[in-house]
Amino acid sequence: MKKTRRALLILSVILCVCAFCATLAFAQGQYYTVYVRGESGWESCVVEVEPIPAQTLVSGFVCPPVTVTREGEPLDSDFDYSVTYFNNTAPGTAMARITFTGDYLGYVDVPFEILPGQFAAPEVLPIPEQTYTGEPIEPELTVVAGKDVLVRDVDYYVSYYNNVNAGQAQAVVSVFDEYGDTDDMFVTFEILPVDAAVLSADDIPPQGYTGFTVYPPVTFFFGERQLYEYEDYDLDYDNCVGPGKGTVTATFHGNFTGTRTLEFEIRFAADLVFEAENESDTVYLSWSVPYGATSYRLYRYDAENSAYVLLKHTKLTNYEDKNLEQLKTYKYKLVPYSNTDGTIIRGAAKTLTVKVGLKRPNLALKTMNKKIKIAWTQNPLADGYLLYRYDASTGKEKKIAKITDNTVRKYLDKNVKNGVGYNYTVRSYKKIDGKNLFSAYSDGVSSLSVKSLLSGVKKQKLTSYPIYNVQGAKSRYLSSVMLREEDLKILEDFANKYFKHSWTDEQKLRFTLDWINSKVYYPLGREFEAICNYTHTVAIFKYKKGQCLQYNGAMCAMMTYLGYPSQLIMGYRGTWGGSYWQHFWAESVLNETTYVLETGNDGRSGDWSYFFQPYSETFGYIKNRKNVS
Repeated sequence: MKKTRRALLILSVILCVCAFCATLAFAQGQYYTVYVRGESGWESCVVEVEPIPAQTLVSGFVCPPVTVTREGEPLDSDFDYSVTYFNNTAPGTAMARITFTGDYLGYVDVPFEILPGQFAAPEVLPIPEQTYTGEPIEPELTVVAGKDVLVRDVDYYVSYYNNVNAGQAQAVVSVFDEYGDTDDMFVTFEILPVDAAVLSADDIPPQGYTGFTVYPPVTFFFGERQLYEYEDYDLDYDNCVGPGKGTVTATFHGNFTGTRTLEFEIRFAADLVFEAENESDTVYLSWSVPYGATSYRLYRYDAENSAYVLLKHTKLTNYEDKNLEQLKTYKYKLVPYSNTDGTIIRGAAKTLTVKVGLKRPNLALKTMNKKIKIAWTQNPLADGYLLYRYDASTGKEKKIAKITDNTVRKYLDKNVKNGVGYNYTVRSYKKIDGKNLFSAYSDGVSSLSVKSLLSGVKKQKLTSYPIYNVQGAKSRYLSSVMLREEDLKILEDFANKYFKHSWTDEQKLRFTLDWINSKVYYPLGREFEAICNYTHTVAIFKYKKGQCLQYNGAMCAMMTYLGYPSQLIMGYRGTWGGSYWQHFWAESVLNETTYVLETGNDGRSGDWSYFFQPYSETFGYIKNRKNVS
């Protein structure tokens, strides 16, 4: 503690001596006594400060340079001393205080005079035009007073206003006068909008032809900043009905100027969906109905001639390409056309590739005592065959044999009982790249050991079937559907193509019901409008399209063609008291019993169906406001 007090006392004495010496130096003139660090401690020394001449006030702060030497050698202002100024903003006596540092100790005050000057009026040189950047713009200024260029933040300060958006911005320049006060000058400058030519824009994707004006969105960018319609630009569309080239012109305003015109393509049938399913050696092609399409050209690629060959020019939306080469890949192209008031428009082509499978086998049966002999067509491209049996007594189907030799085409089923109905199917298979590729199932062939529901029913020569409305409290007759020559021809062709000579009428009707259930496409919207005016027979057996009215009406048509009574019922299906919906189904009265014939649709309406089922064994049918199921 005593040592600390002694050090503080010594330092106080030194500072007092320094102050005394400084006063003495001022009296003597340009020589001053300070202390320098020596070997034995602080020692006194004499430094020389060059006199500071009188200064003339121009503006702001007056800070003349100071030169300090010792024994003729200049001291370093960065290490040996620093200078601060007092009363240096107005005419009169100012002071420069030299504070010694490093190896020197003490300070001296050197007075100098500031004389009033001829203070020239400050002036801001014109500010060049600026361009909008999206950020505040603060251009560099040039401020002069006579021949002197003033220094920012020393002689003047500046503030900016309205300096972001295009238009007139303002700079307020506050200049120090000769007495240290400030005068404000208000200066304007222009911020110009950005030319639209430098903006970037997203490409407009092709638009689909709708028959009406299309208005695709347009997006512009200024750097990474997205611009917005109405706020930054307005859009004007031209020639935008198409098909063809449409244009949209953007007129910019606000922070942007000029116009930009962009082109885009309007494609006829841009929404065309082209699909394919292959079953054995047949490819089933189908497509949607784009707006305005009136016909289609379907092509298949011919590798030998390196060209697409026309298969069909059609107004339909499906096509069956039959008898194709097994395991071969085929490429198809579909081109839609529109013919409106004599103007033909060709739409964009769609292509797809399909690999054909194995050909569907044909199957034949021979029934014997507790045995059934099955034979099928041989396929030299197959690796083998899979054989399936449906047991009518259990209602179950299972695989009964796997044949790994493709030359084998017969099988004897000994695991059967007399008096029980069996149905057999077979399909071939081939292993490609480690996976089995299967053919479609053969048509099922029955052992014919079950008594037919139609046995004892007298066949009639029928040409029509009635439609009844049962949605009200009482059933009422609506109309009858007559089978026309076209209908009869279609039904006859269907029977010749699919029905076996050995089948009973019940088998034929069962096949028909299953075929409608699995093969018919359930159309909606414009697709339904395209077939709703066709007869039930034409819609289902020719175009394979229809809703419940068509597919159950087609079942009535086949019943009529085979000579059995049926009627189409217009009622409801659902839960009475809850939600329900309009539905059409078929009925047939056989041997004083009413049966339901419901083909259903293995698609949008589900895979349910009924084949000669009493109402008590069905579900959800409502007749005359009562649930009869």
